Amino acid sequence: KIYRGKGIVPGIVIAPLHILGGTSSRIGRSGGAVSKDEEAARYRGAAEAAAAEFARLSRLTRERAGEEEAHIFDIYCVMLEDEDLGGEILRRIDEGESAEEAVRASGDALASMLRESDSEYMRERSYDVDTVCDALLSALGGGGGSFEVTEPSVICARDLSPSETVSLDREKTLGFVTAEGGTSSHTAILARAMDIPAVVALGEMPDAGDGGICILDGGDGTLTVAPDDETIRKYREKQRDYRNCMEQTNKVKNKKIK
Repeated sequence: KIYRGKGIVPGIVIAPLHILGGTSSRIGRSGGAVSKDEEAARYRGAAEAAAAEFARLSRLTRERAGEEEAHIFDIYCVMLEDEDLGGEILRRIDEGESAEEAVRASGDALASMLRESDSEYMRERSYDVDTVCDALLSALGGGGGSFEVTEPSVICARDLSPSETVSLDREKTLGFVTAEGGTSSHTAILARAMDIPAVVALGEMPDAGDGGICILDGGDGTLTVAPDDETIRKYREKQRDYRNCMEQTNKVKNKKIK
């Protein structure tokens, strides 16, 4: 079966498909007997921890992608201090919600507002709100852990955050595909900088078993699951042609530089 999305980084990958359960589960404890002051302190501590993690990811991104891409995580640090998010979280805590409840509710409200925008750019910023809130929930103890890729494969997820994208093991992540996301998202920007063949916005998770062979075509924006032998043969030829084309292009670029 062929799934069609939006290609963001060209390249053809023929490899096992590794399906992830998704990004952070966003579960956390509900309100209890902890005081408002203690909940506010927990939130502030989580915000500091999230800022430290984003600073680490910023340094990692400078190494793996570049200076400009590293600013993505600097922006997340600024978002942690933004009154629209942080102020609303503290207001909800003051009204009796737990830190986890306040983060989820505040983040969902702000992300929903952004998703209703007429601007594609603003709609995709909703994913940044999700990323920041997931980092807060993780610091509070209510977020999901990281995932591990054990063999070279194509990663498939509902969505990948910029944090997850920049942390991918490039030796084992041959490409990735997501059901959600957009071409101007921060995840897409990082994928381009890291030169990872990728397709986003499939609209659905592939109906496929984990570990089966797939074909990712980042140029055409397609994912083929359970391809037959003839399809694999055709894509191997296309893959070879693409590599030869890229080699010739690089040779021309190198001559111009010299």
